[in-house]
Amino acid sequence: TREALRARGATLFAANECGNCHVAGLAAPGVAVKKLEDLTDRYTLENLENYFLAPQPPMPTFELTELDRRALAVYLLAERGRE
Repeated sequence: TREALRARGATLFAANECGNCHVAGLAAPGVAVKKLEDLTDRYTLENLENYFLAPQPPMPTFELTELDRRALAVYLLAERGRE
């Protein structure tokens, strides 16, 4: 279900420490925070899933399954009002 994907995405966001670069207050001193507020303006669900296959530096690549990419995209877009 959509809620199960969203929950899995939240777990992945935390487990991969995404907040260290994407959440103000969690980033290390000197790290420029890349906020995620405009994701819904820039990505559809499918586009965001595909982005995780080859993210642009300085974002690292992660070994995410297809299900994990979908879950993370659902979570991120839901948190920002698209899904």
